Amino acid sequence: MPYAFYKVSVIVAFIPLAVSLIVFPFLPEMFPTRSSPSEVWSYKWSANGIFAMFFVPSFSLFFFQIFRWLAPIMYEVGMNNGKPLTPKQWGAIVMFMLGTFMIIHMWYIGSVLSKI
Repeated sequence: MPYAFYKVSVIVAFIPLAVSLIVFPFLPEMFPTRSSPSEVWSYKWSANGIFAMFFVPSFSLFFFQIFRWLAPIMYEVGMNNGKPLTPKQWGAIVMFMLGTFMIIHMWYIGSVLSKI
């Protein structure tokens, strides 16, 4: 992955975590942790409340690291098959994945804040 893609993807990977850390102290003591017909409200400092706010950011960081470890392996597999991914293509895949996690998390934060 080119260094520019790496720097941008690190920033994008940490945005959901930063948003959660900023929003979490300002949440009321109880907030909705599920947006379904049978809404579930949890206490902020309960395991369910903390899990709901920090699952997607931790998942995003986990997958970012997995994709970084997989990059050389996927390059070798592509070379053996005659169709390697270029570093820019791999960076685009990683950015797409991180952007998807960021959008999901922003949607979740928005739905939680709209019900308070």
